[in-house]
Amino acid sequence: MHDLLSLYASLGAFAGVAQLAYFAVAFYVGGLLFVRGRRAGEWTQWILGLHLILSMGVGYLLTLSGTTSVEFGAPLPPVWLAWIVGTGYAATNIGLTLTIHFTRRVFRPGRGAAFAYASVSGAALWLGWLGYVVSGDVAQARFEGTWYWVMVLGMFATNSWVAFEPLVYFTRLRRRVRLGLAEPLVAERMLLWGCGSLARASLTFAGPIAKAFLDGRGEAERLSAGAVVLVVTTLLGLVTSVTYWLAFQPPRVYLRWVAARAAKRSA
Repeated sequence: MHDLLSLYASLGAFAGVAQLAYFAVAFYVGGLLFVRGRRAGEWTQWILGLHLILSMGVGYLLTLSGTTSVEFGAPLPPVWLAWIVGTGYAATNIGLTLTIHFTRRVFRPGRGAAFAYASVSGAALWLGWLGYVVSGDVAQARFEGTWYWVMVLGMFATNSWVAFEPLVYFTRLRRRVRLGLAEPLVAERMLLWGCGSLARASLTFAGPIAKAFLDGRGEAERLSAGAVVLVVTTLLGLVTSVTYWLAFQPPRVYLRWVAARAAKRSA
């Protein structure tokens, strides 16, 4: 038991570092994109920035605070939980609504099917949120309830499409890069953006799966199973953080590496 607790503590420290990286991308990279986009009058940048700030930053921070207090057996007063968790999910939904319409306008402009998908996904987000709040389930801050699942399925549908479109575009650009008809960095950013969004889509079900996985187990089982859940969710969060950082705010050393690799392939 002592060894298991020590392992869990060390994993918790690693998870804490990963969480800080996640929030750094949300607020720092998102803030830079938002400011640059507003100054340049470029809506694609500031929409992406606002999405990161609201969904990955404010929304995640608030919902994490409320749900964690419940899962660890020290829940906040129901009124506080309702406001914190309700506001957190609202912020998340605003960010996701922005990004799904960004995806539609950038990758599938004028396509009726894309508009329908974006509309249905957005409706699920907000209908689920409204039901979650009005029913009072939000004051329990648990990963359960019909309206909660409607909202979460809307989140998954949104994040999945945000992952799908850049990855599809990357496959097209990759062929053009080989022919010298597209910039390697643009293709690289599509790949990073898609992979990060795919990891983030997987995190949508992290809370409910962890709860279902841990419920009804003894202390030793909960610790060992919890360690597995913690490793998986931490790695997914880290993948999201690193890929988004490299895609939206790449350091010079990374840019030089991409350019050198492209030059070597074309030589």
